[in-house]
Amino acid sequence: MTTPTRRSARVTKAPERLAAPAATPGATTPRKRAKQPAGAASAFASPLSSRAKRQKTATRGRQQNARRAVADDDDDDDNESDGEESGQDEDADESQNNSSSSSADDDDDGDSDFGQREGVGRLRGTKQTPRKVTAPKGKQARAAKPRAQHGSNTAAGSNAQPSLLLNAILDEHMAVSQVVVDWIASYRRSSETDSATTELINFLIRLSGCPGQITSSDLYEVEQIESVLGTLQEQAIAALKRGGGDGEADGDDMLMGRSKEQRRFRRNALQFVQRLVVDGQHHLVFGDVSEESGLSAFVEIVLQWLVSMAASHYRPFRHVATLFALAMQSALVGVRARIAGELQTTHRQLDAESARRRAPAAGASRLRDRVAVLAQQDDVAAAAFKALYDTVFVYRYRDIHATIRAECLVPLASWCRGYAPAYLNTEHLRYLGWALNDRDARVREAALAAALGPLLLGKPAQLTAGAVGSGVGAPA
Repeated sequence: MTTPTRRSARVTKAPERLAAPAATPGATTPRKRAKQPAGAASAFASPLSSRAKRQKTATRGRQQNARRAVADDDDDDDNESDGEESGQDEDADESQNNSSSSSADDDDDGDSDFGQREGVGRLRGTKQTPRKVTAPKGKQARAAKPRAQHGSNTAAGSNAQPSLLLNAILDEHMAVSQVVVDWIASYRRSSETDSATTELINFLIRLSGCPGQITSSDLYEVEQIESVLGTLQEQAIAALKRGGGDGEADGDDMLMGRSKEQRRFRRNALQFVQRLVVDGQHHLVFGDVSEESGLSAFVEIVLQWLVSMAASHYRPFRHVATLFALAMQSALVGVRARIAGELQTTHRQLDAESARRRAPAAGASRLRDRVAVLAQQDDVAAAAFKALYDTVFVYRYRDIHATIRAECLVPLASWCRGYAPAYLNTEHLRYLGWALNDRDARVREAALAAALGPLLLGKPAQLTAGAVGSGVGAPA
């Protein structure tokens, strides 16, 4: 008997390994399952697990529906409670004659209900955020703030008295020269001299942003000038604050603005002062001269008010008085330069008459009289300039505000250039040198522009937009 091969032995053993176990009595034979892919085995391995997932999903849906129903009920309850509270508030309003407390309660109820409505919104999956109200900033905030209007349409107070000079200069169709002629004609009438001078002082007061005014009886009360200005200052600050201004900061906006209309008004106002002194010099500067002070009656009374305003604690008063004094000084320098030219011509004519062998006595005598008159006029103009220089310029040059300090520099350079024999000296040039070392950059720039413009080249100072300067210009 031959030995079977290894393969045949393996065949014979296979039925033994694959043989099914013996069936027990009463047991059923399990059904043979189809072979599943490896990837799908995990998904369908247990039919019980998929059924449990479907039951869990259905349970979750039922819970969400229940929550939504509860949220809807809560919302309806809140609306009903709000309606009841609003009805109670309306009854309270009727009983209390629409008092403000009921409206405040309604606002509080609305705020308390907002949190509940926000919670409901979260349950519904919607986002409810309160509207944010932001305050205006920058230019919008400044535009929203009311500001005081000046001039003929002033909001400094509806009780402000009208100023004839101010309205005339603000009028675009009125020439400054015509305003000067009308005022001088009014001043020359003896019955209107005081009223014309009072109108001029009120013009300065109105330029300072003050709605008040003085009367002819207050004009010559020298001892009461400070008290009158104090009262006017309080009125100006109160009126400007009522109009939305910032008190002292907005007092002289008419002379400090950068708009086209404001620059034109500033130029016309300063030109009016200069033309007033130049065209009315024979009546305002050289007429009715006092022997004690060497000043005319007009210069004396105006000087008293200018000095008091320039020494005031109210900055707009100091600023306006400084500009007015500087314009008068520039006009006086021009008058002195004209007188010097006429004196030179008259001396030359007198020398020519004296050189003749048979010179007529009447012609030489007339020229000598003319020289004497011109010399006297030069002395009066020099005295008026020095009075303004010593009482206004010297003190305002050291003012605490850089704007007022810078205002003094351009006119100073124009004086030195306009009448060099009298003002181009160390007594006046030292102020320009000191201003070059000022702590404020705007003042240093104004000093440099004044030295390079009016002083050296005889041209108006060219200042940048951020700098300040009087802009009075060369003497008329």
